[in-house]
Amino acid sequence: MSTIFTRQDFSVDAYADDLAIADVNRDGNLDLVVTASSSTNEFLVLLGDGTGSFTTSTTLDLTNTGSSSGLATLADLDGDGDLDVIYASYYNSIVRVLTNDGAGGYQAGSPLYVYPGQVSMTTADVNGDGHMDAVSVANNSSIVVFLGNGQGGFQSITTHTSLAAYNSNFLALADMNGDGKVDVVASSSANNAVFVMLGDGAGGFTPESGYDLGWLNSPNLVTIADVNGDGKLDALTGNYNTVSVLLGDGTGHFTSSTTVSVERDPKSIAVADINGDGKLDLITANSFSSSVSVRWGDGNGGFSGGMDIGVGYQPETLKVADVNKDGKMDIVVTNFYGRSVTVLLGGEKTFATQISASTDQTGTLKIGDTITFTLSTELPVTARGVPDLLLNNGGHAVYAGLDDDGRPTFVYTVAEGDDDTSDLSVASVDTTHGTVDGRAAELNFATPTYFYMGSAASSIRTADLNGDGKLDILSASFSGSSVSIRFGDGAGGFSGSTNITMGSSLRSLIVADVNGDGKLDILAADFNSSAVSVRLNDGNGGFLAATSVGVGYGPFSVTVADVNGDGKLDILTPNYDYTLSVRLGDGTGNFSGSTAIAIGTAVNICVADVNGDGKLDILAPNMEADTISVRLGDGAGGFSGSTEIAVGSDPFSVTTADMNGDGKLDIVSVNQTSATVSVRLGNGAGGFSGSTEIAVGTNPISAAIGDVNGDGKLDIVTANYDGKSVSVLLGDGTGGILSSREITGNSAVSSVSLADVNSDGKLDILATRSDGHVAVFLNTSQKGSPFDGSTISTVDGAKTGRTVDATRPDAPTVVLTHDTGISSTDGVTNDGSLTITGLEGGATLSYVVNDGEASATYDPSTFDDGHYTVKVFQTDTAGNVSLAGTVSFTYDLTIGPPEPYLANDTGSASNDFVTNDATLSIAGVEDGATLSYIIDGGPATATYDPTALSDGEHTIKMKQTDAAGNVSFFYGTITFTLDRSKPNAVGLALASDTGKSATDKITSNGALTISGKETGATLSYIVDGGTASTTYDPSALANGTHTVKVFQTDVAGNVSSAGSLTFTLDRSIATPVLTLTSDTGKSATDKITSNGALTISGRESGATVSYIVDGGTASSTYNPGALANGTHTVQFIQTDAAGNVSTNSITFTLDKSVATPTLALTADTGKSAIDKITSNGALTISGKETGATLSYIIDGGTASSTYNPGALANGTHTVKVIQTDVAGNVSSAGSLTFTLDKVAPTVAGVTTS
Repeated sequence: MSTIFTRQDFSVDAYADDLAIADVNRDGNLDLVVTASSSTNEFLVLLGDGTGSFTTSTTLDLTNTGSSSGLATLADLDGDGDLDVIYASYYNSIVRVLTNDGAGGYQAGSPLYVYPGQVSMTTADVNGDGHMDAVSVANNSSIVVFLGNGQGGFQSITTHTSLAAYNSNFLALADMNGDGKVDVVASSSANNAVFVMLGDGAGGFTPESGYDLGWLNSPNLVTIADVNGDGKLDALTGNYNTVSVLLGDGTGHFTSSTTVSVERDPKSIAVADINGDGKLDLITANSFSSSVSVRWGDGNGGFSGGMDIGVGYQPETLKVADVNKDGKMDIVVTNFYGRSVTVLLGGEKTFATQISASTDQTGTLKIGDTITFTLSTELPVTARGVPDLLLNNGGHAVYAGLDDDGRPTFVYTVAEGDDDTSDLSVASVDTTHGTVDGRAAELNFATPTYFYMGSAASSIRTADLNGDGKLDILSASFSGSSVSIRFGDGAGGFSGSTNITMGSSLRSLIVADVNGDGKLDILAADFNSSAVSVRLNDGNGGFLAATSVGVGYGPFSVTVADVNGDGKLDILTPNYDYTLSVRLGDGTGNFSGSTAIAIGTAVNICVADVNGDGKLDILAPNMEADTISVRLGDGAGGFSGSTEIAVGSDPFSVTTADMNGDGKLDIVSVNQTSATVSVRLGNGAGGFSGSTEIAVGTNPISAAIGDVNGDGKLDIVTANYDGKSVSVLLGDGTGGILSSREITGNSAVSSVSLADVNSDGKLDILATRSDGHVAVFLNTSQKGSPFDGSTISTVDGAKTGRTVDATRPDAPTVVLTHDTGISSTDGVTNDGSLTITGLEGGATLSYVVNDGEASATYDPSTFDDGHYTVKVFQTDTAGNVSLAGTVSFTYDLTIGPPEPYLANDTGSASNDFVTNDATLSIAGVEDGATLSYIIDGGPATATYDPTALSDGEHTIKMKQTDAAGNVSFFYGTITFTLDRSKPNAVGLALASDTGKSATDKITSNGALTISGKETGATLSYIVDGGTASTTYDPSALANGTHTVKVFQTDVAGNVSSAGSLTFTLDRSIATPVLTLTSDTGKSATDKITSNGALTISGRESGATVSYIVDGGTASSTYNPGALANGTHTVQFIQTDAAGNVSTNSITFTLDKSVATPTLALTADTGKSAIDKITSNGALTISGKETGATLSYIIDGGTASSTYNPGALANGTHTVKVIQTDVAGNVSSAGSLTFTLDKVAPTVAGVTTS
């Protein structure tokens, strides 16, 4: 990631000289104060808009008041909170105060004549009275001290002429020996040295030490900063073309000196962290070079690298500030002869560091060759879409993805039309189809480390207590009696276990220099003792015995501030009894007074000047009223009024900051019950508005404010006690929040602080936990760093040194060397040699014949006769290949004989050379060739007439003469037989005429006998007028009459007339069915009869018949009367007119007679067995045939199939019985007459029982 600057110039239409930067109109935007001269001597105010732009709002012409161009130093000289200006001229001994009207306007006061003119001036409170003073170097090198009176003037002006001997020409003010008193550091170009003059705290200075820079270094300016981070101030001087860096030892002396090269004649020096790495960098304005030099600091006092930036002509004064509020330092410089102010807006971008090019090709790159560019950058980059690298020859290297190391790669394929170049170079990034993007901003914190501070740690502070330039941590305990100190290592680690006894139940602590010795002291709110315990720093890493400052009952917290404007810190504590104690400091560590101010239920307070009157005011959270109480200060330690600002539920703590960047303090309230942070925007007059409420973790009780993500906007971090978490709220610069993150833990968090404990330029989070530990969250956030491809053409490797030839040579011109055809342009030749023109010097040729493989040689002697297309390419020395030069020709070195064949070989085979058409087809005849014919050994002729030939065998010979006049050496010959005569029609007859006569053309088989067929002839058949077929299948014919025509085709293909035959085909006869004419049996189908006559169906008309009875001899007749009783089988055979035979048979039983039954009484009960007298009419019947049925006639009555003797009455009866056999024959009646007596006789005197 690199720092870049965007230059803007603002004209002042005068010779711009001195410069100061501050918010002079209190709008939250930094403004410029410039002194200048031309025909007039001017004082200008350029108001900033917060974006880096400035507009001149005030121009004071100081010419008529006797002033000349000079110095402008900003300070609040009248204590109204607005920055005033001390204007000191270089040459005419006039100093005047320009009073700020609060809106950025200035009124020039009366001139003060201070001899001689001033060449360097700065401000500080050098006598410790709380009023700003000024110290300057006069033209004669005297040191002049202006002691301020706090009312816009000076109580005294003292010129120390005795110090002129040091030949000072520039000074800076700082506490160089750590005694809490302001000292002077002066540069002396005449002595090539730097001098330290120690302050006595009353405005006097005594020379302490000098440091000789050597005769090659002539310092003309000096500035003070701790450039090696050891907590001791160092000095930097501007020389001819270097800056000397003198490392301080903390006692007012310097231990070593190094020089840093810059551009020529540095006129102004600034030290600031330009690139955001947490280390101070060096910035100089170089008059002779009209440039600004930036050199990066290494944190150990060394400076290197950086950049030199062109500005206006002859820059004079340089300042560094964030004028556009983006969190990045900007550089502002006045240009004397440029009559302008240059503003260099700082930014951060990721730059390319190297481009490497790789290719498999050696030598000059040609069309189609590829080269891969790999882009290395300071930080990883990504690509969106398909960005290109634009090359100096107009070509484009197309994005191909990231390599294994995450670097973007681009592939360039040399294309025809790209410019040729002897040094292929990357010119820029083409974003038409995609972009190369840098790293996005990320908010991250490392896994916390924990440092035990004692039980129930309740408050935390960071400070450099031992003066080693590294932040230490201090923590107080609710239940303990001491403050625990852990000393920092500058890398985020802390060690040691120093405990400072301060009292009991320490609710809060603060670190401040309350005795003005330049060393930080510790103050703690001692709840149980109702006091503030003060431990003064002894300057040796320890602390003096505690002193106790009585305050109200049960102080919750302690705050220090100069509330009475005497320059000495005072104590303020909110107490359990709802009062605020104010104890005024005397500057020696002692405090007095008994002021108690009612402030409501506040446990924490904040002190700030919220109405812009230069006097500190009090803001106290009122938990019961859910408000922040504002008490305005009177500047003397008193407070009045009570404005209530509504906030969330149960506000526990409050702080102030300019959250929306308008230059006015806003309120940030931490609210316990609602678990919110309230932001109320200030109007600069003590009023607040807005209703922003931001949710945080459960039960928040404290907050710290700072820019944790480095975007130039203030963020809020809260300690959430019950939530066991820390909430990070990222500000949007308008008083709102962009996003929030909650970092959770496993112990209640009671307080939070922000500080850069690992010296990386990022604010880290420190949180006290109820388990006695302090959790340190190191800020590992990454700032966004967009990729800047503007310098891609100048990085290492951008110039590849490779030559590109992207111009394809012209196609060569190719023609036949000898066109031997009929004309010189017909492309026919017997010599394939080529003539090629239009070749580039050094080019090589390749040949492609008939689209075959390319060859470096061309040899037509290997060609066969035929048509050829030859493409010739030339390849230049770079390897580029031309388009083809093309020639097409017919190569005819020899001519072969023609190849005659019958156009229509009509014989039985396609190659039997028998035909009825003598027309010839001739192959192998070249285009444009002529033919000659010899027929049957006759003379040669140019024509051939096949119709003139007679039937018979013929031999035709022929030669061809091509267009080049070549005559075929051999004849083409054909011999064939010509036959144009039709064969005779064939004769047809039935192969088997099965009808009654051999000539009736009736048959049961359609097979034919064909006569008159010529040898080798083929036959075709047309059946019943259908389609001709080469086959005849009589089995496929149906019964009926058919006409068959047969044609024969001889071997020459001549077709005869039809042979024809019509016949009747009868291949089937019906099967006869035989039945008894009278089936007299019990059923009509039992084939039992008394009459053998038959009925025959299915008998064909005209058929002859025969009968076979019981397997005997066949007879043409059948006589059933001749049959005897019994079973008979009769077979019937019929033969139709076509000779087809069918047969069937029947088997039946013939029974033509039946016996007469015989009747007798079953029981003849008369006197004798034969008297036919019975008491039971039952009958016994004999002679009954098997299967026969009986019928009964009783006493001449009706026949019945049953007989019931029980129904007969006593008397004589005649019963006739007739039987009918199974054949239906009926017998004669058998008869019986008998007497039936079924009544017993009666005997007198006898009874029966």
